[in-house]
Amino acid sequence: MTPPASISLPEKIRVFVSSTIGECAEERKLADKALQSLNHEPFLFEAAGARPYPPRDLYLAKLDQADIFVAIYKNSYGWIADGESISGLEDEYRHAMARGMPCLVYIHAEDGSRDPRLSAIVTEIQTQSRITYSRYSAPANLYERIRDDVESVVAQRFARTEQLEAAIRWDADAEVSAILRNGNKLVPRPAIAQQVLSLLDSDRIVQVKGESGGGKTTLLASIAKDHGIPFVSAVHLSALELVNVLANKLHQSSGSVPQYHLTFPSACAALKNLCASINSLTIIIDGIEDPSVLDDILNFAIEIRSAMRVVYSVKGGETDPGRTQFVVPPLSYDEVAELMRLEGQSATPLDLERVTEASRGNPLLLRY
Repeated sequence: MTPPASISLPEKIRVFVSSTIGECAEERKLADKALQSLNHEPFLFEAAGARPYPPRDLYLAKLDQADIFVAIYKNSYGWIADGESISGLEDEYRHAMARGMPCLVYIHAEDGSRDPRLSAIVTEIQTQSRITYSRYSAPANLYERIRDDVESVVAQRFARTEQLEAAIRWDADAEVSAILRNGNKLVPRPAIAQQVLSLLDSDRIVQVKGESGGGKTTLLASIAKDHGIPFVSAVHLSALELVNVLANKLHQSSGSVPQYHLTFPSACAALKNLCASINSLTIIIDGIEDPSVLDDILNFAIEIRSAMRVVYSVKGGETDPGRTQFVVPPLSYDEVAELMRLEGQSATPLDLERVTEASRGNPLLLRY
């Protein structure tokens, strides 16, 4: 599968291989061979010198640079360094999971002499829905299996770039046009928009909330369009896709090819590098699936938090505790009258009062 021509993934996918070095020497050679045959870049520590395991700061640094995590488990739990409570083997697995990396795990079929601590990890892995794991009986089985699994991960990422590309292109003009194409009319609300922007001047992060059909998306898209603010529709975007879109929105002005990063930290690192050269950036994000993702992005680096001002809404209208919030007010009597005029309908003052009261000023209920 090939990605869209306008989307770029790293030329070399970096794959971290985790296993005990001596016990899985043959498996590691085959993993290295399989990855290099795909023109990917494997990270293995075969030259650890006199140490039974490379220093923690070294293997974690390599893990942070990697795109995919491959683990091969046999019997040994691995070496526990002085001052540590878990082995390097388990530490690598925990770190890869915390980073949200694609994880491919290969477990030797004969487990009669397996260390109980490694058995506990294997049991845990079998309950993780986002881990691809399989059993192998002989090292020779791993060559094709690793090739196929890694290619599958990359293909899935390529497939998702089409959605990413569409999300990068989608802006406030596109959102407003989509609203109008659905037969809806927009009532200008400049005073309401100014209230949101005034809040943003004092609090860099503002959540816009309101009842379903109350006009959150319409308000946010209108503010972005009228004030030239970058607009992102986060609906159906995962955390990784959202931060990729944010980074590439900043890249748009330079005309560079969008870069799709394979892990959340690497995408955040790209956003951090861009924000380091920007004094202040205001961005509007509509329909975030999980509000905690925004915290994860902003807390990744001081450069992101200090550069970005964000107005956002959460899908389903969920409240994000601890954030400054602006509740979209219902349409007033005069705004209801204006909406009906735009719709080509006439009404007496009494009719307007009844319609305003019955709909509670909710634009969606008004249309019904």
